Amino acid sequence: MATEKQVKQAIKQVLDSEYMNKMMTFDKGWKFKVKSYNIRTRSRFIPKDERDDYGCDVDANKFFIIEFNNAKDEMDATDAATICLTLNPAGQIGTTGIPYDYEIESVTSDLDLDIYEKVLAIINNK
Repeated sequence: MATEKQVKQAIKQVLDSEYMNKMMTFDKGWKFKVKSYNIRTRSRFIPKDERDDYGCDVDANKFFIIEFNNAKDEMDATDAATICLTLNPAGQIGTTGIPYDYEIESVTSDLDLDIYEKVLAIINNK
């Protein structure tokens, strides 16, 4: 069972050790060097009646929105690549898609699953 604090610390640990100052591929040749990121925590991010549309846990009550700053794509006006992890009251972690009405570029690669698995491994080893 994970807590909000544990999830946020694990995300930070994964990002700092695995991604900071490294080149990464986000989607089909869109590469960028991770220079900085933001982790935003929200209690409400995706309305409950829309969660199935994004593969989101219906019971999720915490959303960890990870934005990679300076991930600009010449063909897109967004300036952050973003993934989202979730936490439900039972302490289970999950991933979810990003609603299209947000002005951010959501992940279309395996990056969210990679980060999710690494965060889960850190929490399970504590």
